[in-house]
Amino acid sequence: MATAVEVREGEGLNATPIWFGPADRPLFGWLHLPEEASAGVVLCRPIGVEALSARRAYRCLAERLAAKGVVALQFDYTGTGDSAGDPADVVGVGTWLSDIAAAIDCVRRTGVARVGLIGLRLGATLAANAAADNDIEALVLWDPCETGRGFLREQRMLAIAIGVAPGGDPASVEGIEIPGLLLPKDLAEAIRALRLGDPAGVLALRVLLLTRPDRPSGASIQEQLSTQKIEYGEAIGQDQFIDVEPGASVMPEQVIDDMVSWLSRALHGASVPIRGRAQPEWSPTAIVARPVSGHVIIERAVRIGAENLFGIITEPQDAQLAPMPTVLFVNAGRLPHCGPARLWVEMARSWAAQGVRVLRVDLGGLGDSPTRPGRQPDVVYPVEAIEDIIDAARFIAPEDPAGVVLVGLCSGGYHVLEGALSLDSRRAWVVNLGCLWSRQS
Repeated sequence: MATAVEVREGEGLNATPIWFGPADRPLFGWLHLPEEASAGVVLCRPIGVEALSARRAYRCLAERLAAKGVVALQFDYTGTGDSAGDPADVVGVGTWLSDIAAAIDCVRRTGVARVGLIGLRLGATLAANAAADNDIEALVLWDPCETGRGFLREQRMLAIAIGVAPGGDPASVEGIEIPGLLLPKDLAEAIRALRLGDPAGVLALRVLLLTRPDRPSGASIQEQLSTQKIEYGEAIGQDQFIDVEPGASVMPEQVIDDMVSWLSRALHGASVPIRGRAQPEWSPTAIVARPVSGHVIIERAVRIGAENLFGIITEPQDAQLAPMPTVLFVNAGRLPHCGPARLWVEMARSWAAQGVRVLRVDLGGLGDSPTRPGRQPDVVYPVEAIEDIIDAARFIAPEDPAGVVLVGLCSGGYHVLEGALSLDSRRAWVVNLGCLWSRQS
């Protein structure tokens, strides 16, 4: 039988998954804790498809910071990733700015006094707006968006470039769709009005601005950052990193090394012990929704089997009310356990409100699951996928793994079909089955 444990700090894993922040809308993040640290850094994600492209790079960046003795926290904003809520719950960008403030507070609770921020694309724009109010010592603006209006325009162009028809009319009541995310109208308008910084304020003691060689900083950025002490660098490789579909993204190794080196210097100081400083506000379990009708919904992070597959269980708080189906979601291509456009998260929480128990798992080498020794990460058709599905089904329903409803899309559909045959499953939902002849070794 597959084994699983709650994910806890100090088990030899690269990072600790936690929920933190407001009790009514907990935020999900990965906290990287070295033995000792001189400072901490919060990584502010971009949004939409750019967040997917940046996923591995952010993990690599956080791990390298921790190796240099810097606490690092990467997290999901309200209504994105594994955090509570949906975009309709985001009251303008103020909600996301308060999320960044909560992440800064989380890092400070580890015992470090000095904190820096890193933001990529719109994440940089948000980080710049949050910095002035949160006593930030160092700020990295990685290929920042000068304005939210420009970001939305670029996203519609990106949608065409990667073959995804842009959705919605900016003037519509429903809002607009950018690749990977549907923005309600009010949120879209708030993003459209967002600017990189206020020329009258000081964002941080030191600011590193990384711009693309093919897009040098224009007059608008220079004006918005005119009062800052700016150091400059190049965001090389952005065309292969962020301007492509996530499956084709190339990690910007040199840029990551440059940021780690700069932050190590900018935040240099005496180290303090960090390990063992876990706070009661950090938890591998959280109440993520309290629907008006239905059950209170909780989620918990787990590791599964000898390969330490990462998963999140979504279930009613009283999971013993009545026997209900158990559902297992797997990756669609290289997309993580959140699913396409966060669909797996929304479906899991909707079904859990009706009493269904759901496990969203990352197959080995995908999302947040480790890569097996000797294997490559981000392989869409890993040969061990069937074993992973069997382990996950036996974990979530050890008494009846054949009764687990397996759900897969595209390549995930192929893995689900193979897993269902091996488990002699009674139910499997296969959507847009991936081509069998495209399987990679």
